[in-house]
Amino acid sequence: EQVRNNSDFKCSSDLLEPEEGNGNDKENGSGQGNDEEGPKVGADLLAYSQPQCDYTVTEGESINSVIAGVGDGSVVCVEDGTFNGDVTVNKEITLAGAGAVTSSVINGQVRIQTSNVTLQGFRILNGVRVESGDYPDNVTISHNHIENTTAGFGILFNGDGSASGSTIDNNIVNVGSDDSAISLRHGQYG
Repeated sequence: EQVRNNSDFKCSSDLLEPEEGNGNDKENGSGQGNDEEGPKVGADLLAYSQPQCDYTVTEGESINSVIAGVGDGSVVCVEDGTFNGDVTVNKEITLAGAGAVTSSVINGQVRIQTSNVTLQGFRILNGVRVESGDYPDNVTISHNHIENTTAGFGILFNGDGSASGSTIDNNIVNVGSDDSAISLRHGQYG
């Protein structure tokens, strides 16, 4: 276990595998971490459960085409498979993969360009960019595995103004040593 300079901020390597006596078992309800209290770092991608879907994208279909045909408030689910190309989310929707460990793969960058968006349950191979003239509000990015990015970031919030109500939770972000896992840039939209 690693402990950072903030005593309430702890890292744990036992987030996915339950071990007897370490508090990481389903019976005691904690489901992660060890017996010490405090926030834990790590993602339990196995805890993801795909929501009820309004629309489903199957392998071979375009995620962007399905998004274009749905209304705000819709839940768009993406089945197992590899979906090549960038994805633009410009409607207030939930975009849900089958799970980052069950291989709903977006082989491209996801660009979120509006507020009230949830992105969950994917393996994403070129980062997530949240941007508009003003930062979108109420964006949730959860239960994703973001890796192999050539964009210079894993998750980037980019815009002018202020953002509020957004959550980045339960993700694994693997980037190069010169890249930012999570970045907030102001005034660099364009």
